[in-house]
This record gives sequence, structure tokens and C-alpha cells, in this order.
Amino acid sequence: MSKELGIVICNFNKKEYIRDCLNSILDADFASISYDIIVVDNASIDGSVQMIKEEFQNVILIENKENTGGAGGFATGMNYAIKNEYSYICIQDNDTTVDKKTFINLKNYLDINPKVGVVGATILKMDEPEIIQEVGANLDFENFEFMLNYKDKKFVKEELPDSVKCDYVPACCFMTRLDVLKKVGVFDEKYFIYWDDIDWSTRVRLNNYEIHAITNSIVWHKGGGRLLLNTFKQYYYYRNRLVFFSKYASKEEYEKFVNKFLDDLNDIIYFANFKDVPQIAVTVLACIDDFSNNIFGKQDKNIYNCEQNVAIQIDKERKISFDKIKDKNYRNISAFLENYFENEVVEKCNDEYINFEYINHVKELTLENSQTKVYIDKFLNIVYDVENFIISYKENKKIFENVYSKYLKEKLIGIKKVYEYSDTK
Repeated sequence: MSKELGIVICNFNKKEYIRDCLNSILDADFASISYDIIVVDNASIDGSVQMIKEEFQNVILIENKENTGGAGGFATGMNYAIKNEYSYICIQDNDTTVDKKTFINLKNYLDINPKVGVVGATILKMDEPEIIQEVGANLDFENFEFMLNYKDKKFVKEELPDSVKCDYVPACCFMTRLDVLKKVGVFDEKYFIYWDDIDWSTRVRLNNYEIHAITNSIVWHKGGGRLLLNTFKQYYYYRNRLVFFSKYASKEEYEKFVNKFLDDLNDIIYFANFKDVPQIAVTVLACIDDFSNNIFGKQDKNIYNCEQNVAIQIDKERKISFDKIKDKNYRNISAFLENYFENEVVEKCNDEYINFEYINHVKELTLENSQTKVYIDKFLNIVYDVENFIISYKENKKIFENVYSKYLKEKLIGIKKVYEYSDTK
């Protein structure tokens, strides 16, 4: 007889994280819930498999022969859960740890809310344990992005709702029922990584289930690095963004999406060159070709190596100061610069310091901005000469629109996919 709950974890080369994850699950309070932990390993080479076999003999270990990504790994685990008919299935990332009541509260919420097909935990940052990563998230069909609920706010339970109805919950940690999984199916392996949980949640909603995130179920998530200079993330994020909106946007919405995508592409190309990391732009252009040619799943040939730590170049003999940095990204930029230079990062400024002012994005600069400051944004773009930057940015945008945009727009609109579901709202 199958146990009541199957906890599916996908692992790839994160031995220490998966160890902590499994230990936190084993320390959790399950009350009378019977459960299995199912780890799907994506052909790790860091000793993860041997460690699990030696230290966690009761874990069900499925060893994939190759890396199928988060989408493929979770799909394998979901199929196992369906075959073995667990009444409840929890999907969890390997770089997470859980609160003792995480699973009990997720299951209880599903039991008293039959219209809810999926419930997600509140995700806090492992490196900042009181800071929220997200409480579920919503899709934005105006900007064709997603928005994380309560992102970067301090977790104070009394100041948050008990639950949030949302468009999707991340694979960091969510729970569903067997009947929902049988009806909706498993993760789509063509995504490999990124947007796979969003696609699955969208299919859940299209099958007339609600998706909620709750604040009495807590998970801490390590997560990956930022998207800045990571061509691996750039490739899958933008290719799968194309896949998702070509699948779920209406014809009219898709044309708006293409326009927005090309605006973003113009910025990607310009600022990749601006920071002397053309590999980023080449990678995104390559993902457009792969999308156009129906090349999905895992791809290596079009992810170009990118040298890290090339975004900022300042005379190391000079000290750095900040001016008017009030944004939540201040701590990230400060830490980045501290690691970047041997010199001191200070709060006060005078003539011997470079005076940085934070701005959300340097493309928002105008000629009215001070010429005596150096501007830095959350993408680590740095502008020393505002006037020359504005002229350069406008000239490049005009070239892109006159030469590349028309061709790419026709190409992308011409390959609009036809799917059974065309309306997600």
C-alpha cells in the first residue's frame, strides 16, 4: 500500500545542499502522515548519489542516466508518484530547508480547500533568513513577465495574509493532489529549466483549479546567482519565455509580446557590448534561432562562455562612495563592489572619492542628471559621462529598430505556435 505523501526532490551536483535538505525534512513534524522521500538525481558527478546511499538509506533514489534539468527530473519524480499513487505529492528544490510544520500545513490547507489544486509555501532567502523571496507569484501580460509577491520584504507573519491566490507557485516547494497531477500531467521537459513550474501552474489553472500560497508554511531557499553575466541562465530564461508566451498568449497578445521582447533584446545587445560581454547577446540571439527551429530541452552549443567580473573598471587607487542609494539593491551593490576592489567602500564622500549614485536603470538618465557623478544601476551598468551615454544609447536603438527589429518581428510572429489553450487569464 502506498504511503500518503510523496516528496519529490530533483538533484544535480549539490551534495551538501541535498544533505541539508534531507536532514531538514527528516526533522520535520509529519504527525500521522506517512511519507516517502523520492530523490531524482540528474547524473551528478559530485558524489551526491553515493552520499545519499550511505547516509539516507530510506530515501527512494532514482538515478537518471543524463541531466534532464529540473523539468525532466521533476517529471520523472511526478511520474513515479502517479504510478505509486501517493494521495499528495510535494515538489521541492534540493537547495532548500523546511520549517517543522511545512508539510502538515500544506496538506491541511489542501484538505479544507477543495477548489485549490496546488498550494505553495512561503519562500524565504537562505542567506537572509527573514527576507521573503516570494509568496507565490503572478503573470504580467502587459510586460510579459512575472511578479513575485512580497519580494524582499521582511517576513512578519502578523503583517501578511494567511493565504494569497496567485498564478503560480515555484518548484521550491509546493504540494498537490494525485487527482490534479493525473489530470494536468507532469512538467514539460522541453523547458529543461526555468518557466517549467510556471507552465505547469498555468495548466493547473486552465483545468479550473485555484493556486494559493500560504504564510504558515515556510521554506528557506538558496537559489542561484543573478542573471547578469550568466549565459546559461540567459539562454534558458529567454528561450523559454518565448516558448511560454507563444503557447499561452492570444494572437493579439503575442504580437505585443514580440514587440516587448525586441525592446528587451535591444537593451540586451547594447548593454552586453557596453559591459564588453558580447557572449550574452550572442547567447540570446542563438536562443531565438533554437526557438524558431523547435530546438528545446538541454542545449550546450549555444551557451557561450562569459568572463565574469568585467562589468566595472575603476582605478583601484581611488576609493568609492555612494550617494542617495536607498534602493533595496544597495546591499547587493555594496557587497559586490567590496568583493570587486581592494579599496575601501565608505559612506561619506569628498573630493578624493568616486561619487556613485544609484539609479534603477541607467537608460533612465537624462541630460538634467549631474555630470559630476558616476551612476550605477541594479544591473551593474556604470555611466561616467551621461551625455555621451544618452547619445550612444539612442543611436544604437535607432539602428536596431531600422535594421534588426523588422526582420526579427516578422520571424517571431511568423512562427506563432497554435495550442489547445490560448487564454490564461
